[in-house]
Amino acid sequence: MKRRFRWILLALWGISICTLIYAHFYFEMSIMDYPDLARRWFQKTGVFGLLLFIGLYMIRPLLLIPPTIPCTVAGVLFGPTIGILLTIVGENLSSWLAYVVGRYFAADFFLRMDRSNSRISGILNQMKENDFLSVFLMRMLYLPYDPVSYLCGATQIPFKPYVLGTFVGTLPGIAAFVFLGTSFSDPRFLAFFAASLLIGWAAANWAKKFRESGTGARY
Repeated sequence: MKRRFRWILLALWGISICTLIYAHFYFEMSIMDYPDLARRWFQKTGVFGLLLFIGLYMIRPLLLIPPTIPCTVAGVLFGPTIGILLTIVGENLSSWLAYVVGRYFAADFFLRMDRSNSRISGILNQMKENDFLSVFLMRMLYLPYDPVSYLCGATQIPFKPYVLGTFVGTLPGIAAFVFLGTSFSDPRFLAFFAASLLIGWAAANWAKKFRESGTGARY
């Protein structure tokens, strides 16, 4: 069952990449044409378009697209309020998908590393002892989003603290990049972009000190 699920994920990954490449060359569009085309299309499709945006955002890890791109695009297409709401949903769903991929594809590898390397074992044990805080801190420090998700799944960090840490830890970053996208049409939102980054930086420093104090707890 586990091996079959791996092949299904690989097939979806391959189909997604091939579809993206085919669409790019078939329509003979440059990357700069996409925002305007997407804005007009989403305005016509209404709720269906919003759901499709979330669905595409969810499979983003399979397309090897960094989260900052659709996050910024959400600000361009939908503005700050709807953009942030859609990005929160899409970003968290994509993190769940990447977590599952990591758990099914790399868990055995990290289990062997845990048993054979005492240094890696110590790092993994620290992550698991402070699971929520570890995930929260990695998200707040803007560590590569999908590799963190794969790592958490592969090291079998419990799903609940992973979900909570991701949800809370990504909020400042989501707001920042949606505001950045909105600033393309209204430069005043650059101030909100800077404020969100500052809040994220302050929260990350607090979380780091809290973890180093040894008072972190499981959730």
